[in-house]
Amino acid sequence: MPSQLTGSVALPSDECLLFSDNVYHVLDAVSGTVGDGPLPVTDRFAGLWPMGKVVPVYWGCGKAFFFNGPEFVRFDLRTQQVDYPEPRIVAHGWPGLWPSGIDAAFNAGNGKIYFFRGESYIRYDMALDRADPGYPRSIAENWPGVWTDGVDAALCPDGMTVVFFRGTEHVIYDLPSDAVVAGPLPNDRLAIDPLPSGFMRPARELTPEQANGIVAHLAQRGQLTLKEGQNPLKLGDDGRILSPTPRQRIALAPAVVAGVRYANKLNRAADAIDNVDQRMAVALWRLARWANASGPDVEVITHLGIGHGGPNLDDCHNLGRAIDFAGIEGSLSGRPFALDVLRDWGSRPASDPASYRLSEDDEPAWELFKRVYAFGTFECECRGAGKDPWPPTEIGEGGYVICPDYHGAGTPDDLRLRRQHSDHIHMQIGPTRGAW
Repeated sequence: MPSQLTGSVALPSDECLLFSDNVYHVLDAVSGTVGDGPLPVTDRFAGLWPMGKVVPVYWGCGKAFFFNGPEFVRFDLRTQQVDYPEPRIVAHGWPGLWPSGIDAAFNAGNGKIYFFRGESYIRYDMALDRADPGYPRSIAENWPGVWTDGVDAALCPDGMTVVFFRGTEHVIYDLPSDAVVAGPLPNDRLAIDPLPSGFMRPARELTPEQANGIVAHLAQRGQLTLKEGQNPLKLGDDGRILSPTPRQRIALAPAVVAGVRYANKLNRAADAIDNVDQRMAVALWRLARWANASGPDVEVITHLGIGHGGPNLDDCHNLGRAIDFAGIEGSLSGRPFALDVLRDWGSRPASDPASYRLSEDDEPAWELFKRVYAFGTFECECRGAGKDPWPPTEIGEGGYVICPDYHGAGTPDDLRLRRQHSDHIHMQIGPTRGAW
């Protein structure tokens, strides 16, 4: 383990890479300990700059970005190749970000990436592909206990914990409590709490075993509650998960996930979500976090069905692998709001059938619906079950995230899907029909 880091990144392979100039070490997220290294950076990441500080950040859909001064490259983790023949300019590709000099970055797992430079940081919105308004902000005022004049690297392996590095030391920051919970500690003693395998993988790529481990972890962290009497959480003396088993469907009760209530639009009194595939349960946790990643404050997600829907028992809804998102409720600047997909989107006039009919004048609907759609492309099936999701579809295109502005190729079947989804955004994991 190097005494000082120049960058770090958590990957969906359960690896956390710790960079020190032109070499890196591997921290295994499942064991929480540092193992392999030092390894040459260019052996794994061919095409990167041979010299200088390189700041990595995982984007999603198998892509990572690397920053070096005023330049950046996009790296495909599947092909192990840089996507561009030449580095590109930060100022031309990252609206609202500093044009140079990024010190550290991490993906928070909620549609936001945090960039740090000197005593300031910027929150970047992945759905809108731009920095959030009101940034840069001061580290001192918003990250209590973190070095106020800058950090060397930042690592977020689970969306709830950030390890900040400075010099030969690090601190561990808990995002839910918004506080440093350990440190400063010497870097040669670096260790994180072990995580279940797959924590950084999109829900659509999780194995049933990985989803099972993540659901148990989230239940233990108080992020969701498994209903008693229907495959509740039971652990053995050795910590092994006895219930639920990986392929059992579960019920969540109360219907609150990551602090957000899921309310069935057709039966708001119901306070449970039953018949849920555990991969979808992980997706529901991540959807709540994406929806509530920045203002307005989201309290309720309404839906038209998660574990049930339609007469075909072989359908992804009845197999617990789909959600029909219908709306979102909360508060904005201290005032309550309620958005409904049909009223605030699907029933609005559309001038161009192959584009998003809402505009930034339609806030907060424009941003929140766009954020939910983007979540679907990152976490659920995007271009088809098992197909490469890159590049993620946009509203007005086709694919498996179906919304009021679904267009595809404009065929009769595409237009039928558009009409059928005027009141919701459909998102699914796995194929539309059959076990998976």
